[in-house]
Amino acid sequence: MSTKKDLSYNGRAERLRAELLDSIKSITAELKREMVGVTLKVQKNTLKLRYTDPNRNQREISPPGVKLTRHGVELARKTALKISRAIESGEYSDEWVRTELYKDAEKVPVITWGDVMTGWEDRWMQSRRGSKTTDRQKLRTLNGYRSQIKLAGLVGDTEVFNTKLVTTLLSRQDEGTDKRFRLREVLSVLCTLYDIKYDFKGIGKRPTPAARELPSDDDIVRMWESFSNITKSKMSDQSLVGCYRWYFAVLATYGLRPQELFAIDIQKSFKPESNYWLCLDDTLTDGLKTGNRWIAPLHPHWVNLFDIPALKLRTNWRGSMDVQTWAASVGVYFSKHKIGVKPYDLRHAYAIRARKAGLSLDDRADLLGHDTVTHSKQYQRWISIEDRILSVQMALDRNSVEK
Repeated sequence: MSTKKDLSYNGRAERLRAELLDSIKSITAELKREMVGVTLKVQKNTLKLRYTDPNRNQREISPPGVKLTRHGVELARKTALKISRAIESGEYSDEWVRTELYKDAEKVPVITWGDVMTGWEDRWMQSRRGSKTTDRQKLRTLNGYRSQIKLAGLVGDTEVFNTKLVTTLLSRQDEGTDKRFRLREVLSVLCTLYDIKYDFKGIGKRPTPAARELPSDDDIVRMWESFSNITKSKMSDQSLVGCYRWYFAVLATYGLRPQELFAIDIQKSFKPESNYWLCLDDTLTDGLKTGNRWIAPLHPHWVNLFDIPALKLRTNWRGSMDVQTWAASVGVYFSKHKIGVKPYDLRHAYAIRARKAGLSLDDRADLLGHDTVTHSKQYQRWISIEDRILSVQMALDRNSVEK
């Protein structure tokens, strides 16, 4: 079963909140061990310090900077120790609270765009410490963010990084465009890193993809056969024809993402006794988007028709290019040699095939490696009225047989 993660802004916000609540729990336990009579209390999105003062009055305060952010939680820990020491030493009073906590307390520093540009990468890597993702995955994500930041355009180093600047940067890209969606994504990450509250809801929605012309099963067989024409071309590197033909066959048969081609566990896959299922192992590529999973060939006869077991050694790609470069090269190769399809078209065709086969939404989502909401959003739009009519009729026929 694959590990699915909500990568939306709301998903990241929920994970950050869970992380902060875990930190507060650990700090509370630490304070208790050290016999500090101050506890941390969370009310919705507010963080407060609760304790009993020397006059036995219950106090609940939230000094400047003490809030539900990474910086605020750490400041709350320091402030709790400061209050405890003041009570023990006898210097605690209402005047001390006003002067030491509300006037001279540690303030959240003003962050400029220059500060962000020189420090966000280290801060992001620090925030990912301890995560299960590999270094290669982290660097791949980091490179993506670097590219997205360029969409912000020219920003002065002295500009203050705040909600006003975020709004200004978003306004530079038109709503409904891919550029605005990608800029929104990286700005939400920067806001999380620098504890800036910004409501991204409804902003920079993912644009609706253009209509896809998905290949039929007969089209796919003809495309696979067209690779034989490439072997006759003097313009092509003949040593790579079989390699990319194998990539095409596996993408078509199993609906993989291109980068998942290089995580196939050859020793466990394509076995007749297991109905030719394919096994992905993310340790073979230093990580995958959705982790390990097993995938069924919805047309098992394609496995032998396309000579998939015989050509399995073509996955020996290491040493020449990294995974992402190889994955990108698949689409480039298909386009250059006019195969007539994009790698993700083969994946979408697999999704449609799974629906026609009558598989449940849960099973279809698991085979493709994501959650049911994502599956419905990404693939339901490509279901034609003819396919819907066929699916309904097949369901009716099955029910009729069962009765």
